[in-house]
Amino acid sequence: MNTGDTGSTPTSAAAAEPDATEVRTVEISASEAVPDGLGPVSSDAPTAPPTPAQSAPYSEASHDELVRRVRLGTLEPIAAIEQVDVWLAEPLPGAVISRLVSDRLVWLAQAFAPEAALESQSTLSLELLHDYALYVQIGLARQARRIDKQGDAVQELLRRDRDDWQARVQEVIWLNDQGDTDRAEAALDRLSSDLIDPGAQEQAALLELEGLLAEARQQPTPALRAYSALLQLQPQHRYGQRTTSLMIATTGGASVAWQQAQALEASQPGSYSLLELARLRQQATGQELGWNLSTRSEQRGPQRQALIDPVVADLEEQLSSPALQEGLRGPQAPAWYEVQKALVFDWYIAMEESGQCRRVLRHYESWSPALRDVTLSARRVVGDCYSQSRQPLKAIPLYEAALGPAGQWMDRGLLSVHYSLTYAYVDVGAFEQSQAFLDTLLASTSPTIRQGPAAGQANPDYSELLNLQAMSWLYMGQVARADDRVTQLADLAPRSASFQLGAAETSRARQRPEASMERLQAFRTDQPDNLALIGALADTHRELHQWGPARLQLDRMIRDWPDEYGTQAAARRDRVARAAQLEVEGETGFGGNSGSNSVTADRDYRLRARLSSALARDAWRVFAEQSYTRSSLDDGSSQQLARTGIGLVWDVDRWRGEAQVHQATRDPYRTGGAGRLDLRASDQWDFTARVDSNSTDIPWRAREANIGAREAALGASYTVHESRRFIASGQFQRFSDSNRRTSWLLGWEEGWIQRPRWQFATRLDLGFGHNSADDAAYFNPSHDSSLNLANSLRILQWRDADRQMNHLVQIDVGGYRQSGYDSKPAGALSYGHEWNLGQSRTFSYGALVSTHPYDGRSERNFSLFFKLSMALP
Repeated sequence: MNTGDTGSTPTSAAAAEPDATEVRTVEISASEAVPDGLGPVSSDAPTAPPTPAQSAPYSEASHDELVRRVRLGTLEPIAAIEQVDVWLAEPLPGAVISRLVSDRLVWLAQAFAPEAALESQSTLSLELLHDYALYVQIGLARQARRIDKQGDAVQELLRRDRDDWQARVQEVIWLNDQGDTDRAEAALDRLSSDLIDPGAQEQAALLELEGLLAEARQQPTPALRAYSALLQLQPQHRYGQRTTSLMIATTGGASVAWQQAQALEASQPGSYSLLELARLRQQATGQELGWNLSTRSEQRGPQRQALIDPVVADLEEQLSSPALQEGLRGPQAPAWYEVQKALVFDWYIAMEESGQCRRVLRHYESWSPALRDVTLSARRVVGDCYSQSRQPLKAIPLYEAALGPAGQWMDRGLLSVHYSLTYAYVDVGAFEQSQAFLDTLLASTSPTIRQGPAAGQANPDYSELLNLQAMSWLYMGQVARADDRVTQLADLAPRSASFQLGAAETSRARQRPEASMERLQAFRTDQPDNLALIGALADTHRELHQWGPARLQLDRMIRDWPDEYGTQAAARRDRVARAAQLEVEGETGFGGNSGSNSVTADRDYRLRARLSSALARDAWRVFAEQSYTRSSLDDGSSQQLARTGIGLVWDVDRWRGEAQVHQATRDPYRTGGAGRLDLRASDQWDFTARVDSNSTDIPWRAREANIGAREAALGASYTVHESRRFIASGQFQRFSDSNRRTSWLLGWEEGWIQRPRWQFATRLDLGFGHNSADDAAYFNPSHDSSLNLANSLRILQWRDADRQMNHLVQIDVGGYRQSGYDSKPAGALSYGHEWNLGQSRTFSYGALVSTHPYDGRSERNFSLFFKLSMALP
């Protein structure tokens, strides 16, 4: 706003005045009302006035010559100030002093930082200053954010002439600067109404002030309208041009605003401060990132990353720019930090979308906590990266902060955060908090649409929350509860991807993978490119041991969506399932009945290790197995047996076959083989058959007598669902001493209680046995039977994502009867811990006390056990 061109004329000749008009044109322009538009002064600018020098006595001609030389640039303003200070030491008339101090202020404004310039004449009475100097005073005060001094100068101008146009303009600006927009608007209304026939300059000034007020009230649309009208009158109006681009940026046109700013800055350098340019470029880059992310959702393969890489390069260039680094060290560092944070968090979004969450977390954790006051969207991004890195404890506070007040009700824009926070609560074992959070969301969301043409219809937001609740139940192990809910939703909305996928997931969790596959294949027709659906297909194929189809689905995910977290998570699950496997288990017992192989042993040890290769050609594994057992018998003798085996596993679809050759250190059948064949006939029926030429399930007394046995077994199970199963098995053993043992077992497993923190289940077994020999060197009843009820309780102690620890308690009660003796009670009590150390490692250990009757005498046994299972990289 060129409001300085009509100020009062000083008493001396106009040609002798300092270049006050130009100073006023820049310094008191409404553009200075934008605080962040002020750039820092040059680093080599002095911060204090000079020491007076010696020169000739004052004369008007010398004064005029001084002004002329400064205007021509042959004399620095500092030197002129030194001369003025010398003259002011002389006894001079009041009019001369007034002109000298006015000119001195103009040169101070040209030579020093605003605060220093104001300070150097702080004791000077404003009444001494000419009008042009008062306008300079206003400009200095506005740059230094000294509203008090700005107001003093404005009021002095109004005192001299209450009707002066320029003074009244400055009054509006001053009132606006101090935040009194209502009084500023009233002053503007009076100013506008007093103009009977405003010229183009006055109309432009009024429009600029109107835009200025709209800016202060954070009303970008009215501000943009005012500045657009201003440019109609004065197309080259510098402030109108620059502010129009700034307003466009705030109304969603950041890319257009940045292009306009670049063009204006090229034609009129200095139109924007470095800070404004940095902010505009950051906003434009962020908008481009948003567009590219929207576009890439429809892209497949390398084209997805090709949309992100240029934006990432632009962001990294801005972050390392000299202007940003210098700004962070300057007086406007807080404003530059905001630009830096915006750039960083746009970079975070790009990195997360590229599947590079580790880089995000490394950078985020390297920042000072004081710099982490991030935007809501950035909190979500960092929270997602922590969740994807399986660090839910760090993700939860970020999700909670991202939701803020919106966490109390449904907001479709925050639906992903609701899902993520719900699962994060479950990941850390905060089950009650998770359910309370969902209950709050459900209570705050209407089941039906209340307004509009669809009023009365089912509210999709409410249905999505019900689905989220069901999926959280599934995640907490409450499978039946989740299945009932999600099946209802899927039936109500058969074309909903989330509902159909939820129904398929619950079917698989209910031990019905074939039913899950049927549902997925049917829905695949409607959603052939749904990434979650393809991932679910890969997981279900793998559970059905359809390794080839599972690999094809995963290959497609990797080819088309390599950067998606769903792809990376599915790839990790697949690697674990196909990886080499190590299993080690051991047991030591005391007291005569520590295990199935050591009947009547006083003390025994058992160790077994099996190492399997990675899956090859979607079907084959090679394995090596080593077992070692040792016992001390009640007659003082000691027995030991080691067996080494190597074999091959064939695992395809419904069938799993295993064959091995083994070599033992003793027994009649020390060299031989073993085999096993499993068939999954359906979701309900499973069958198994196995043979072993050297059974390991024989009494130690038989080994002491150098007696071995060959073994064959059959088994079948019927699975109703994940909590109920029926089992039947038969075993036939032919001992080398001609004895034949046949045994049968019927079992019923039932999971009675499924809670997030604990589960209770029972297993009821009824067993029968028959030995053909009347007498043998080992425990050998002609007939025996047993009834056992095992009651198991699993209690969750601690959970952190894939890592958790459970207490395992089991109490067995029952009875045993052998021919020739009455029935006697048998039972056991065990306690242990189970550690899940990630997706691929499980370690358990514990102790067991049991009692069992043999030949009418109950024997007590105490044993310790452990088991380790892990996938090898």
